[in-house]
Amino acid sequence: MALHFIAKQAAADAGVSAYWTDKCCMFDDRSSEEFSEDVNRISDVARAASRIVVIVGKSGYDRLPPDVDTWSLLKEHGRRLWCWPEILLGPSGEDIYVYTRDELCEKPQRISRLEFVEWIWEDAEVARQVLDHHEGTLTLSRLELVILALDSLKSRVHNTDLFLPGDLSYALMGLLRQRPKFPAKDKKDTAFQAFARLSLANDSDRLLERLCCILPNHSPWDLDQRHYWTNMDDYWGAKLWDIEPHCQVSAIAEHDTVVLDGVRGGTIHWDSFQRIVITTKLTFTRRLARFLLRLTPIWLIINSVLLWVGSLQSNTMYDTGYYGIDGYHSVTTSTSTSPLTIAGAFLMLFVAPLFLSSPLLLLHLYGGKVWDAQPWLFGFEGRLSIRDVERRIFGFYSGRFSWAPYSSTTSIHDLNTERLPEECEGKAPPVLNANEEVNDGMRTFTLVDTFTM
Repeated sequence: MALHFIAKQAAADAGVSAYWTDKCCMFDDRSSEEFSEDVNRISDVARAASRIVVIVGKSGYDRLPPDVDTWSLLKEHGRRLWCWPEILLGPSGEDIYVYTRDELCEKPQRISRLEFVEWIWEDAEVARQVLDHHEGTLTLSRLELVILALDSLKSRVHNTDLFLPGDLSYALMGLLRQRPKFPAKDKKDTAFQAFARLSLANDSDRLLERLCCILPNHSPWDLDQRHYWTNMDDYWGAKLWDIEPHCQVSAIAEHDTVVLDGVRGGTIHWDSFQRIVITTKLTFTRRLARFLLRLTPIWLIINSVLLWVGSLQSNTMYDTGYYGIDGYHSVTTSTSTSPLTIAGAFLMLFVAPLFLSSPLLLLHLYGGKVWDAQPWLFGFEGRLSIRDVERRIFGFYSGRFSWAPYSSTTSIHDLNTERLPEECEGKAPPVLNANEEVNDGMRTFTLVDTFTM
């Protein structure tokens, strides 16, 4: 009764013939279509009102206790969900009139909306931007408006007796032009499903698609934290307007599930590593290395033949003799070093270093920068060094693979100041020991992308 008495007095002071309050102006049956329409019209009522009046009082007391004053009651009022759009969407330039139940109705306190937001609301820094947007002193894009409004509204859900599970989205809906039709009798429509319907109705900003691209801002080893859908904090500090999604939400399913269209998938090979086809540039040094490698066997054969024939000539024995006074004398002589042996020895000075450097020539011929590679994804449990992974795929290590700088929450990157321009380089993430993995109930998996190396 005190509420209606003060409301009538406030309407008379404002010079209007009627007042609106959710206590008596909304349908009682929450399963009816009319109640759903009443919830959708709360923001419209605030927009069309001549004056916003806040009536506070402590229930169960004829007068306020000494430790409860008007400002503390206003702070409690500011923590409620539906009080947020009522204050922000009120008439521009009009003060807010605050009536306290145990005080005289002839003396309400007049507070400007800017002072109300700054002094009473705990999220004044965020709500002030939304207020300035509606006052016309600040222009926000629709995407920025929804993000800031959702950030301010989500803290008030737990302090409000909700009309419907999707009240958060219904309160947010008052800020947007396109308003979807919510089924009144469908009580299984969760807060996320209501927000998804609202996002699909205003799909030019692809808000829901951007939200699906957010990486939760908590450690994957912390199982006690849950990333609620209203939390838009990205692990890498990205904002929703920084994200350009390449997929599209086509449908909303049960259990807060969205159906994505246009998402590309890839097959991950978990059984073993495979050799992949790569393309490298055939430079002059690679051509020379290929020429030398192909001629090495021929030169080695020629050198061997020369040494073999030269050794045969060097070992040839000649039996000569002469007649002396005392009879015939037999003399056995051998030839000196063969010219073929000398040629083979000089050729060996060239063939031997070339033969010994063949592994290095092979690395130079088949190594180096990869200009194109066959795109494969290899996955395995645990972790291997980059050297081991590269040897299993290419057969040798040449520094082609690198750690991704920011592919998961375990990735580590550092700024390389030695190169110009400076760029972020990935580092090997820390290795958890077996006890830590067992206690956290999580295991490490590694994904190798041969397309991006």
